[in-house]
Amino acid sequence: MDFVSGQLSKGRRFRVLNVVANYSREIVGQLLSVSISGRQVAPFPGQLIEQGEKPEKVICDNGTEVTSQAMFWSRKRGVELGFIQPGKPTQNTFVDGSNGDS
Repeated sequence: MDFVSGQLSKGRRFRVLNVVANYSREIVGQLLSVSISGRQVAPFPGQLIEQGEKPEKVICDNGTEVTSQAMFWSRKRGVELGFIQPGKPTQNTFVDGSNGDS
């Protein structure tokens, strides 16, 4: 999971949470909003799991949206959360590549 942000032609900014499968490199989910909080992020992976296969592990950065108490959904569903080292986007290359960061 990783975030990308952009700006519309009229100046309004937005963020997108991309969830990418490591093996297929398919974008399995996107959450789009002008502002994305931990409370919005937390239920999103669970919704994706209900629609498809459950991953063993979800790799993400150390942003407050994914390190908040709201992300404890993973324990209930038996999914391990993995965090990249701060400032090391190459540790999450599949999703960063789809975001255009690498």
